[in-house]
Amino acid sequence: MAEPSTLFLAVIGLACFLLGTRALLVGLVIASVFQAMAFIAIGEGPLIVYYFFGVLFILRNGIDLLWQATAPTSLGERTRPLYWLLLFVVIAALGVLVLPLAFKGAMVYSPKLSLDEQYNNLTPLAFNSSHLNQLVQLLINALIVLIVWIRKTPPRHFLVALACSLGLTVGFAVWQLVSHLTGAYFPSDWLYTVSNWSIGNEQRFGIFPRINGVFLEPSTMATYLVGFLAFLLVWWVKQPSWKLFAGLSLCLLSMVLTLSTTAYLGIVLVFGTVFLGFGLTQLLSGGWINKTLFGILCMTLLFAWVVLIITTASTEMRDLLSSVLIEKEGGDSFRFRFEADLQSVLVVWRTYGLGLGLGGNRPSSFLTLLLSNVGLFGVLSFLLFMASLSSAALYRLRTIGNPQLLAIGIAAVWGLWSTMAAKVLAQPDLSFAPLWVWAFFLASLCVCTAHADQATAARRA
Repeated sequence: MAEPSTLFLAVIGLACFLLGTRALLVGLVIASVFQAMAFIAIGEGPLIVYYFFGVLFILRNGIDLLWQATAPTSLGERTRPLYWLLLFVVIAALGVLVLPLAFKGAMVYSPKLSLDEQYNNLTPLAFNSSHLNQLVQLLINALIVLIVWIRKTPPRHFLVALACSLGLTVGFAVWQLVSHLTGAYFPSDWLYTVSNWSIGNEQRFGIFPRINGVFLEPSTMATYLVGFLAFLLVWWVKQPSWKLFAGLSLCLLSMVLTLSTTAYLGIVLVFGTVFLGFGLTQLLSGGWINKTLFGILCMTLLFAWVVLIITTASTEMRDLLSSVLIEKEGGDSFRFRFEADLQSVLVVWRTYGLGLGLGGNRPSSFLTLLLSNVGLFGVLSFLLFMASLSSAALYRLRTIGNPQLLAIGIAAVWGLWSTMAAKVLAQPDLSFAPLWVWAFFLASLCVCTAHADQATAARRA
């Protein structure tokens, strides 16, 4: 079934397809933040706009490779990330084809229902469309990684696209806040067209509205912003500039507006690890903490002081923070999610460490999702893929001797792993597009060339 926005998105996708791979790449990265927007409904589930652009990106690059009639003679140095990715895809594919049949009837949390609905009401495992959907989405993302690697996509294209995606995310978040406060129009009927779209829209903590912007839920938006917060903060530490500081401030403001536990814990986690990681390294090496890190410490103390003053003076703010950070842990929502994660750990034991196949079980955490779906070997291969990808990107940037691009690469590694840490807290979906966008960006850094990117990186720093 076509959504109201299907024709509009189809025209944009076709225009990007005709313009070429760069336009499609920008469209793909921008589409990654529109997690609640469906392109078209297929069977029981929607095809979100990100995977529509992903398919177009793969088709256009395939046509270009065939038209040029030139196959890559070498994949470059340190190709180990591609082998770990291939192993993960093979494990996931075999799991989808075998495990739902081998463990048919096992009681699981169905991906088609919410966790709250399934508390003490689990669903018997059976092979269904969720397994194939998850596998197809994984294959699309894996092919994009391979294409970015083979085509040696310039990192500067990703920087433009990432800036656009963050700008749109913040813009829609501000628009939604204004809509809450004034009653002005907000395009909910265009942005939230996937199933159960109302789950995150119009949520409030007392008199305070929660902001989910272009995402399905506030916690999902917070997961995306945690990665960007780490990226911008580390880049700012390495290369201070007012542009990065402005982006960092807007990112922080948006995270506060989500009123999400994931956002607030993410702020503490990112600021704490960045300060300790960079500050202690400088102290142990015999130097002093530079002014940027000192500024981070002052900002953190100032933020804590302002929060203390406001919560002391305002009953409403005390109630809000209590609801977000304290009462939520003791409420039904926390209990339901803890039970889903506990059940997923038991699934690993009952399946001898093999899992139930992608789409077989839906817990609350990304780690328990991987464990219960792809098993111990799948988790290991996925983590090794991400770790080797990070290592290969930094090795390449050090090899070509580009300090500006190296700073961006270090920031991108922090963005990737911070996103994964946030997903462990609250976002279990393997097909979460912003996570894969960081992987695409690092893949482009693994094969970048100094002459193509040095000047651009220097101008952007």
